[in-house]
Amino acid sequence: MSLLELSMTNKLTANRRLINWVRSFHPRYWIRNYATSQGLADEINRLLDSGVEFTEIGVHRANLGHLNLWIQNHPYASFERHGCMPDRRTVIRASDALDRCRFRALDA
Repeated sequence: MSLLELSMTNKLTANRRLINWVRSFHPRYWIRNYATSQGLADEINRLLDSGVEFTEIGVHRANLGHLNLWIQNHPYASFERHGCMPDRRTVIRASDALDRCRFRALDA
């Protein structure tokens, strides 16, 4: 990877983080059906950081590694597991990753 490509990748990553941070303040993310679990957020982020992708994507549930997550009713209850949800930024990040997997499946 050239220095220019690396620089552009870093800029895109920084821009994406800023956009997700701003998105987390949108009022639709304030209402949540379940309590926030930092442990679940940490686990989802760890899996996403390691490159694990969503599999067995259904209408209501999808698997991320060993986690079977509720994906319906976004953002109020999405990525719920055992009555807990990850934090807002993790919900946004997981939703983006899920959308990328869905779009990739359409291309196949």
